[in-house]
Amino acid sequence: TALFDFDADMHERVGALRVGDWLQLLAPSGRMEPAKVSWVSPISSRLLLVNRRGVRVLTASTEELAAMVKQDKARLQDA
Repeated sequence: TALFDFDADMHERVGALRVGDWLQLLAPSGRMEPAKVSWVSPISSRLLLVNRRGVRVLTASTEELAAMVKQDKARLQDA
């Protein structure tokens, strides 16, 4: 976790994501695109994120995702 710059509150919010939750990810086009949590590894707690068609777009740890939010490369859906 020392490698990533993220807020503890955001890390907690990312850690609360469950299968079926949606978020926004910065696409190569520069636009924010929807992505859904498709699977959470029971061993590493890494999240598999897919697009609307079910194609994998990212596999990341909670620390990586929290750092992406801080860099405005990802946004969580407000509840």
